Amino acid sequence: MPTLITGSVRSGTTLALRVLAPSLSPKEEVAPSTFNEAASLTSAIRSGDFDVAFAQLDENLQNRYGLVKSPHMGFLLPELTATARIVITFRDLRQVIASILRHPNARQFDINASYWHRWCPTRPPSDEFARAYYFSLSIYLRISEYAGPLEIWNYGFWDNWEMQSSQIGHLYSRTMETSPSVIADVQSGKVFSDASMTLNSWEVMCENLSISESQKTMVNEGIDMLKALYADRGTPVKTISDLGDAATLGLPETKKPDLKEASASLQE
Repeated sequence: MPTLITGSVRSGTTLALRVLAPSLSPKEEVAPSTFNEAASLTSAIRSGDFDVAFAQLDENLQNRYGLVKSPHMGFLLPELTATARIVITFRDLRQVIASILRHPNARQFDINASYWHRWCPTRPPSDEFARAYYFSLSIYLRISEYAGPLEIWNYGFWDNWEMQSSQIGHLYSRTMETSPSVIADVQSGKVFSDASMTLNSWEVMCENLSISESQKTMVNEGIDMLKALYADRGTPVKTISDLGDAATLGLPETKKPDLKEASASLQE
């Protein structure tokens, strides 16, 4: 059975790819490739050309794993018949938004307004924060319309995960992410890396961008809507808020982040 990996950009789709296709070479893993965000598939989905998108998807699924990872495929999912294993990576939208806004490719290409009207329920907002929110929200709303079964993988990340990965190296990061304990946790449906689930990056971003209380409320309401929607279809999703406090989880207590210090480190 072919496997499709999708979810919002910056939600852990690449980590899922590494878990399910651990022997990919760095060249095969890096987008665009037949495994990871093939350019022809992404272009067809963005243009709304379903016939070309289906053809490109079938072509790319001929790779040796029979697996394709594409966040944009979430928009296409309701149009597919239930003949594949569908893995959905879900990450707290607060973490997703913060990650999008500090990732240059995501800001330039993924929340670009040029194809917005085809997939998002609003006019393209003028500010990047709102575009990042509505873009990620819209992917999960479209995914929820899929008629077949979904396999939800809830991901959590270390603070500044992207920076750490580039510093410690590709192979080392892959080894850590596909360790037997991680694979066992993912396969059992457990939240990935509980101890790393924090909102430091969100708090830093809100401070830097002067995010208003009404904007924060908008995001929290979107999260609540998704949780209710996915619970109703029998595939509940988890967010950081579900983890409780450190004492309840038996995790080490973490001090409140120094926003100025963290902000400076993110900009280096």
